[in-house]
Amino acid sequence: MVSVDQIDQYSISNEFLRVSAINFGARTTQVLMNAGSRGWLPMIQSLPEVTSYLNDRQYMGALVGRLAGRVRNGQYHDGRKWIKLPKNAGNHHLHGGHSGFAQVLWRVSRRSDAIEFSHVSKDGDNGYPGNLEVTSTITLRGRDLIYRTTARCDKLTPFNPTQHNYYNLGAVPTIYAHKLSIEADTILELDRQRLPTGRTIAVEGSDFDFRKRKSLTVIQTQKHPQIESFNGLDHYYVLNHHNDSNTNQQAVAELCTHAYRMQVFTNQPGLQVYTGNALSPAHQGICIEAQHFPDSPNHSHFPSVFLEPGHTGLNETRYRFLEAV
Repeated sequence: MVSVDQIDQYSISNEFLRVSAINFGARTTQVLMNAGSRGWLPMIQSLPEVTSYLNDRQYMGALVGRLAGRVRNGQYHDGRKWIKLPKNAGNHHLHGGHSGFAQVLWRVSRRSDAIEFSHVSKDGDNGYPGNLEVTSTITLRGRDLIYRTTARCDKLTPFNPTQHNYYNLGAVPTIYAHKLSIEADTILELDRQRLPTGRTIAVEGSDFDFRKRKSLTVIQTQKHPQIESFNGLDHYYVLNHHNDSNTNQQAVAELCTHAYRMQVFTNQPGLQVYTGNALSPAHQGICIEAQHFPDSPNHSHFPSVFLEPGHTGLNETRYRFLEAV
């Protein structure tokens, strides 16, 4: 059990950005952007006290894993046998389990431009096989906030982490005034339990179409039955272009207000877009989670998230903060 006196906060900064993070859950607790005469303005939602994160159930600012998202019925088949995982979201497994990456203490090493977290998830941790050595680094490079997470394991295990920041550019009351664009022609079809059916559906002509910049007021109008029943977006967008080697490519998404914008670059094949539907009040921030397909081990035609012994898993995602044009 983690106690308050075990939590430490670390900060890095440059002329454009100031970032703070804590060792509990490798959580980003603050991202401030230099807005000139307007001062340093928040770009993510934060809890009022560092100790508040101990009781947080919304994964605020956390690194989540081993598997981000839901795993149907808390189990998957690894090609030889069924692996059972704890069910912490109804009948399903969510974000790595009761004591996943978001709920443990990480070792920390700080440099002038980076905070490096490291953790060993032991064999059997939350049901997952193998001793998984994870390193996650938060780096500032100019206007870019970079998350780079790597892992190696001594047994075959699934690995699909993501960063769970709630973005709100300028600390406005809700994200309704934000606009979003995503380079994705399709999303994963979901059932009523928010789990992939295994099929993709085209966004064209639907409320899910963000190929051109569009206001997030779509989550208020609730035209689509799933947006209404989910109280907003909680969907996986399959990116049109995917380069798994690096993030030196075009932006795959952009979030903006009248004053600020944030571009997203990633080596992941898609984005889980979640509009803070369960926050109180709802829709204070939006998660744009770069990751592999959710529930991938239960769909053989999805890109594999299995990490083989001797191989290195990598999620590298870059968020660029700019003034609006």
